[in-house]
Amino acid sequence: MPRQLNPRTTLDNLRKEAKRWLAALRKNDPKARERFEGAYPKGPASPVLRDVQHALAREYGMEGWKELKLTLEKAPSEAAAARDTEVVLTNR
Repeated sequence: MPRQLNPRTTLDNLRKEAKRWLAALRKNDPKARERFEGAYPKGPASPVLRDVQHALAREYGMEGWKELKLTLEKAPSEAAAARDTEVVLTNR
């Protein structure tokens, strides 16, 4: 089951998570390696940040980092639109 984005998920937080994950991979952390291979089975043996970001996006059920980034950028405007709709409906 893929991880779920929530209102507190930010691109900045995900970037930091990817960097921490990459650092763990470089330290040969077995849990980090297992996680990476689970998310990105055909990933390189010596991943770089781009590869880890790709794996992270796949954990969220996205095709890649670009799709994840676009989804997060779209999310605030969708939340604002939902709030505006609620205000209109409750003011009737």
